[in-house]
Amino acid sequence: MKNVSVLGCGWLGMPLAIFLLDDGYSVKGSTTTEKKLSLLEINNIDPYLLDVTSFEEFDDFLDSDILIIAITSKDIDSFESLISQIENSSIQKVIFISSTSVYGRRNKVMTEEDEVLQTPLSEIENLFKENTFFETTILRFAGLFGDERHPSNWFKNERKIPQPRGFVNMIHKEDCIEIIHQIIDQDCWNETFNACSNHHPTRREFYTIAKLSTHFEVPEFEENEVYEWKIISSKKVQEVLGYTFIHDDLTIFSQSAIIISSIACLIISQDYIKNYRLNSYEYYLLILFAILGLVLLTSSYDLISAYLAIEMQSLSFYALAAFKRKS
Repeated sequence: MKNVSVLGCGWLGMPLAIFLLDDGYSVKGSTTTEKKLSLLEINNIDPYLLDVTSFEEFDDFLDSDILIIAITSKDIDSFESLISQIENSSIQKVIFISSTSVYGRRNKVMTEEDEVLQTPLSEIENLFKENTFFETTILRFAGLFGDERHPSNWFKNERKIPQPRGFVNMIHKEDCIEIIHQIIDQDCWNETFNACSNHHPTRREFYTIAKLSTHFEVPEFEENEVYEWKIISSKKVQEVLGYTFIHDDLTIFSQSAIIISSIACLIISQDYIKNYRLNSYEYYLLILFAILGLVLLTSSYDLISAYLAIEMQSLSFYALAAFKRKS
């Protein structure tokens, strides 16, 4: 049995640790808050209270075969201290979770061969790449979404969305976990991978649809910026690992949310429909057209199709509003 230590059991690290545990690995997990220790224990993950910025020693946590680093800290000194501890531990392989933010907006498709920005994150990547005491694979994730991380919740409080003509680079949490699993399973080390969905709608299209699909207002955009963009290529990870993305179409997430919430609303409103005698086939037909309009809205790739989808669901809602004539 392989032993894996997951440094940082947060939004990604916790479900990753559970997945590896279910797959037969022995898993240690760390957190920086005491209240999460019990959550790790409940899930049969060996719990550790660790903070790399405190420069403490954690030999027991590093008594594993593989270390997965899934923390957001960009403190170079802390990582230098961590690496020196890894060198003196039983760790043989490391997966360092990085970000595609290391690439600048250079108006091109970005691959692993492209030059990165000089940032603390890219410097930390180099610390791991240059170390010869253990093997490291760098995994650069695009924007993360899934579960409670829905794009409609971003850019709140009237914040304007920058670069509306730029392109979206995102990856679902399930794909993140499965790619990490494939790297371990296929013993793929000393590599650098980009990981991003192959679907790249414009930011204007994507965020407009995301907001409208959850009944938020149309977002505002920064219209006067210099046009800058980047598209993250995941060709290498797909070829080397033979990987096929689970969530390769970013609209599926919104469509699933619409359909599930609509079904839930219909179930909850059954008593109301019967009490007010609204249970005729026309009522359900109008609801289906409204749902179809919302689903088509999430699949729209231009403003004309988006406008037609909005009109379909709006007309259905107007008819539903007038359905009970004596109200």
